[in-house]
Amino acid sequence: MDIEIEERKENKLFKREEIKCNLRYEGKTPERQKIKEEIKNAIGRDGFVVLQYIKQKYGENRAKVYAKIYPSEADARKIEPSYIIARNLGIKEEKKKKEEKKEEKK
Repeated sequence: MDIEIEERKENKLFKREEIKCNLRYEGKTPERQKIKEEIKNAIGRDGFVVLQYIKQKYGENRAKVYAKIYPSEADARKIEPSYIIARNLGIKEEKKKKEEKKEEKK
């Protein structure tokens, strides 16, 4: 997997860094977690990475990725919609939240 950073922008209002990059890969599209790790390695910064979208090119082994890097997960939760956070954390996290809400209602 190879990542080429196309655009890197600091958004001070939302305390995040926005990154647009091109992703080249072999075989199937890599999992979100692997893409997030590659982005962290490419820019050399820690934080909570939120993948806004991964747009695959039809018939090619490449994709466009738009990611946002927050200093912490708490900062991301203040700004990003809950479905984006759930998508980036995985399905298991979303199911836990639904169970917690059911328990609160009881």
